[in-house]
Amino acid sequence: MPLYCSSWISSNCFVVGGGGGRSKTGIPNGMLFYYFSSNKNINKMKIKRQCFFNTHDYTVLNAISLQEKEKILYKIEDKIKEKKEKEKEKDKIEEKDKIEEKDKIEDKIEDKIEEKDKKKDKIEDKIEEKDKIEKKDKDKEDKIFTLNLSVESEFTLETQKDFSGDLQKGLVINESEKIIGIVGDDKKIRIFKFPSFEKDISIEANHNSTIYSIDYNKNKNLIATCSSDKFYIFDREGKTLIENVPEKNPRTVFRGIQFTKDGEKIMVGVNQFAKIRGRQKSNGFVYSYSLNLQNKTLKLSKPKKQLIFNSPITSLKLAPNCKLCAAGSSEGEVCVFQVPSLSKFMFRKNHTLFVSSVNISKNSRYLVSTSGDMTFSVSKIEKDPQWKFWIKWFLLILPILFILYRKILIHFL
Repeated sequence: MPLYCSSWISSNCFVVGGGGGRSKTGIPNGMLFYYFSSNKNINKMKIKRQCFFNTHDYTVLNAISLQEKEKILYKIEDKIKEKKEKEKEKDKIEEKDKIEEKDKIEDKIEDKIEEKDKKKDKIEDKIEEKDKIEKKDKDKEDKIFTLNLSVESEFTLETQKDFSGDLQKGLVINESEKIIGIVGDDKKIRIFKFPSFEKDISIEANHNSTIYSIDYNKNKNLIATCSSDKFYIFDREGKTLIENVPEKNPRTVFRGIQFTKDGEKIMVGVNQFAKIRGRQKSNGFVYSYSLNLQNKTLKLSKPKKQLIFNSPITSLKLAPNCKLCAAGSSEGEVCVFQVPSLSKFMFRKNHTLFVSSVNISKNSRYLVSTSGDMTFSVSKIEKDPQWKFWIKWFLLILPILFILYRKILIHFL
């Protein structure tokens, strides 16, 4: 199934989510839980699928772990075992009841054929009523589900009517402030108290297109949202502090926004489009802005920018310690770079199609990425050797050296 999101539950357990939507192709919607073990001496990882959580008709676009304890994996295992045992016991009781009912019906058939026909009619009526009730309940369900892994290890699926409507593209949860922020196709920003889901504020932003990303910083009490046409920074009450419109020449499109832990800087994924010899060329940059809050006025510094990909950026995510940042491209590439220097740390080609999400583990040792090619990848974060850098430069300079060599030969001959 197509994968759109990923999240780390612990240092060796992660979840990926996605699905085929409401199509009749048979592609399911849901979340897959995995855990892996790695050998320090051997550079190999064993990844094992733990369980699949079906969300039925609803595609999972965002996933985030709400659990701080790393024992959540074992609690989930216990919960799944208990659930399976209960289901088995329930099936046995149901089978026993069915056998008893069947024996009674067979006894009655021998005596009264008419009673059997009446019972059949009653059963059919009950099935029809049950189908009608199920259909009504299904219609009442909301379009977005939230996975809640609580401290008591309850594994529940919660619904909220305010989530229904257009697709939700961005999600941020801050445990210390107990808030959850959601953005999407309807260009609105909704902030809820968590875990009660009581609506806190609703911000009407002047975005002209779908809001793809949202982030919240508790130190500065700031909310940032990003669409392709501009990005905004708000205070906790929803007052606009900064509206940043991209450059028109070259055409600039924003894609992803993240605060650093201290709230002093903000990272923005930026795609720049330009026509070169009649062809449209796109490069993926990361801009780093410094935030200066004085007298309730927020100012952005001139951005420090770094070219990350020779193709558009499709995803951006800071590590929990904010020392590393990961980005994905439309060509299936992933890059890990250092913060605040923006120097490249690791570069990989992990997928064949666009990278829908990137996520660095809590100990900053592993990177999980998901893609539209229906695959996910787990990579060990290691600094690329220096010789790779020189090989890339040599391959770039080689055609120029060849042309110069030909010109010199022609000149002397």
